Amino acid sequence: MTSPVLTTYVSALLADATFTYADEVALHEQIAALLDLNGYSFEREVRLSDNRSRIDFLIAGRLGVEVKIKGARADVTRQLIRYRRCSEIEALLLVTTRSSHAGIAKALNDSRVKGCPVFQVSILEGGL
Repeated sequence: MTSPVLTTYVSALLADATFTYADEVALHEQIAALLDLNGYSFEREVRLSDNRSRIDFLIAGRLGVEVKIKGARADVTRQLIRYRRCSEIEALLLVTTRSSHAGIAKALNDSRVKGCPVFQVSILEGGL
């Protein structure tokens, strides 16, 4: 499965799911269970090739997934810029619960910053 197809399937899976979480760790657990239930091969908390970054999920060895329930927009953007420059990441998916993160993927894809394509799924309800 190519990275764009994989990204589309995973994005749809996460967008259609209902999550109930008190913190980011609980949300990670629910996402991992959902990915496992749907047969996706993934690793968690993967150290990336820049020897600085660690991404929340690496699916099929090429789709990076970063989950955010807090964080300033500028901080999240800087983090994603680092991730998208890592050679093992062919596509990057931001899963966020914050309305303030809206449009980060589009801004990165429209920017002159080189790197893989970035996609975004908003999960705006479900927190406790």
